[in-house]
Amino acid sequence: MQLFHALNHLAGMVKKSLYHQGESSLSCQTFRIYFSSEAFCYLYHKLSDVSVTSSASRKQAVTMYYDSLTLEAKSKHITKTSWRIVSKHGLYCLQHMLGIGVGLGLTKKKPTKRLPLVHCMEGSYLTSLELAEDIPKELLRKPHFRWMEDSAHLMYTEESRQLSVNIRYSKLLINNKDVVFSRLPTADVHRQVIGGAYISSNFHYNGELMTVVQIEGNVAKCRILNDDNDSTNSSEWVTVELPLDLVHQLVATFGH
Repeated sequence: MQLFHALNHLAGMVKKSLYHQGESSLSCQTFRIYFSSEAFCYLYHKLSDVSVTSSASRKQAVTMYYDSLTLEAKSKHITKTSWRIVSKHGLYCLQHMLGIGVGLGLTKKKPTKRLPLVHCMEGSYLTSLELAEDIPKELLRKPHFRWMEDSAHLMYTEESRQLSVNIRYSKLLINNKDVVFSRLPTADVHRQVIGGAYISSNFHYNGELMTVVQIEGNVAKCRILNDDNDSTNSSEWVTVELPLDLVHQLVATFGH
């Protein structure tokens, strides 16, 4: 029972790390959880042959606190075991244990009382672990090689029973349903309520050139494009919210 609880908790945390990520945020997330040694052994046994594994023992400084108000500096040996999932086969094995939806997510905002159900829709962004077919040769030669491409890097500390997970992922525009179905055949993908408005579509409004940066329900959040507002920092953008049906009409007539 503890094994399944640990795996379910890990699956939930991996999914959470890939959902609700802003389109301009870094494509890298890290989290730490308590993970039992039994769950670690099971996970390591299943993934060791399909990932890049390594193990090392090192010294770690700790401070001891005694009831006599005495402090003492000591060092202890800790063992860290890590494995990197950098191939499609490795991801398939991870999904086989944690669920088919692991490694995928959406940049959508969290559900609210006003909007309790949020769908995957054409025009939004998919977060996905886009991995190579085979393990790269660089990692086979050097397991500690710094890898900056998409991957899931898990590191376990046996003494503290702490699992650290670092995930690097890609963001893909869902311009058609095949983008999602090729990665998750059971997905539920909806068309936008208004088909002409989509992320990054341009239009003119009140003499300003604008682009759609976000669509939620029947509202489109739009950014004003001009020379004074050309910053890559999203916090400096001048934005306005418009009805989605109006944006559809403006997008449809843009350039005519």
